[in-house]
Amino acid sequence: MRKYSFYSLALVVYFFSSVIFSSTSFAKDKLYVYAASSMTTVVDQLVSAYNTNNDIKVVPVYGGTGSLARQIQHGAPADIFIAANRDWMDYLTENNLIDRDSVTCLASNQLVVISPKEIKNN
Repeated sequence: MRKYSFYSLALVVYFFSSVIFSSTSFAKDKLYVYAASSMTTVVDQLVSAYNTNNDIKVVPVYGGTGSLARQIQHGAPADIFIAANRDWMDYLTENNLIDRDSVTCLASNQLVVISPKEIKNN
C-alpha cells in the first residue's frame, strides 16, 4: 500500500464521492467498477473495505482500458470507469457514452528507461 499511497488517497476520495453523490447508486444492489488492470491492487483494497460496511456491493471488473471501453460502448453496466489511457476516455465522451463533466484525472505516470552509463562488451 505504501507504493500507492498518493494514488490510493486520490482514488479513495473519487471512489467514495462517486458512490455517495450518485443518486443511481442508492437504487442498486451492486455498483460496477470497471478498472484498468494496473489498478487491481488498489481497487481490491478499496472494494474490500467498502463492501464490509455498506449494503451496496461493489463489483470490480478488470481488464485493458481499450477492452473495458468497448464493453461499455456495447452496454456493459459500468458505474465507475477507471481508465489507464486518456484516448479511450476521450473516445467514450466523444461518443456520448459517458458524461464529460464526470471525468476526473486521478493520477498520471511516465515511462522511465534506465540504462548504465557504459555498456561493457565481453
